[in-house]
Amino acid sequence: MTSTSGEPMLTLPEEEKRDPPAHTQPGYRKRQQMDYEARRQVRAREEEEALEKRIVEYGLIRHSSKFVEPEKKPSRKRQSAGSRKKQQAKRWAKHIQKTKDLRSESFKMRDPTFHPTGEVVSPQIKFHSTLTNYEHLSSLVTAFYECSSWPHRDIRLSEDGEVNVSNPTGKKGGGRGVFAVRDIPSGTTLCPYVGVVQKKRCQDEACDYCLMLRPGLYLCARNILYDEGYFAACHVDTPFCRKEVVNEERPMPPNYGRYFNTLAGRPGAEAFNCELQASRDGQNVCFLETRCAVSAGEELLVDYGSDFVIMP
Repeated sequence: MTSTSGEPMLTLPEEEKRDPPAHTQPGYRKRQQMDYEARRQVRAREEEEALEKRIVEYGLIRHSSKFVEPEKKPSRKRQSAGSRKKQQAKRWAKHIQKTKDLRSESFKMRDPTFHPTGEVVSPQIKFHSTLTNYEHLSSLVTAFYECSSWPHRDIRLSEDGEVNVSNPTGKKGGGRGVFAVRDIPSGTTLCPYVGVVQKKRCQDEACDYCLMLRPGLYLCARNILYDEGYFAACHVDTPFCRKEVVNEERPMPPNYGRYFNTLAGRPGAEAFNCELQASRDGQNVCFLETRCAVSAGEELLVDYGSDFVIMP
């Protein structure tokens, strides 16, 4: 290279050439700020992604711009098979004990030696564990249970879902009725009406199980589902023992009297094949009897009257 005057110019070697300092270049500060902003945005985006990943992984709860970890519940130890069986056995034992207590209480309500003045169930019976040493408070009750048997030889309780007057469609869990097992002649005593002795009618107007034997004397069978009296005369395979029934070794006979159906409306007396008869021996007892001959398989129907009043 030559100058304008024609003289040669001095040049530096290639290695001695230097770039001007960066801070002297135009727009340096602006580029620095842009780079810093870009790095800050990248860092914020990475932190946001990491935080969202943690939310999904640990189930965190987000409150506005903050993230709060929920309180950790104490971990439940997984129950072993042996422990589950023990718990089930305890629950089953508790259920059995409850059933035993209910059955024992039902026997006590029938025995005047347990409830001399408290709530009693008619007809009352004094139970004993031997064949000969037993007594009843009513001669009619004595005669009935001595001639009866369990299972009952004349009548039966309908099965669940069996068609009867109170359940014409045969719906499961519907009403039940009582049917004749064999031909029954007129005037046959079928069963007693077992119920709690009360001095006045039930407060619940919808109760259809409360009978008035005379003013100041009522029998309510709404909660009396069984009749333990069939065991008093020992008509079972082995000598009667109350423990066998309480311990569920024997089934409890049903209270047939509470399951007798009636007819709606005002049908004539000939529509009913049974009737209620109050005891004439001065006891608080009511029996159901046939008022005409009944054929085997026929449902037994009784007229309870408009006010459930039974006269001796």
